[in-house]
Amino acid sequence: MTIKIVDNYILFKLDLADKFNDLKDQFNSNKYIHSNIIIDLKSIQIIDYLDFLSSLSEKYKILNKSFIVITSQINEQLHELELALVPTFNEALDLIQLEEIERDLDLETI
Repeated sequence: MTIKIVDNYILFKLDLADKFNDLKDQFNSNKYIHSNIIIDLKSIQIIDYLDFLSSLSEKYKILNKSFIVITSQINEQLHELELALVPTFNEALDLIQLEEIERDLDLETI
């Protein structure tokens, strides 16, 4: 797993060799609760981890931070979730920027 810390977000990138439990361990520490989060799971089947990802997404929404998952596996079942899913890194950055503007203007997120 690669972790990249940037000014307004933290990127977690998992590859096939990575274990999803490693990602869970990172979030159990609560050291990232003050940052916007991007999780790149393009190489991972996310269907087995939707409960975990959804609970993290809810937590970050309460904290007024963005929580975005990059995946190429977007389908109808995933659209029903309260989870920000995007197909590319650039779209994740755009969504963070949009949500930060909404928070600055005191608007509810989409």
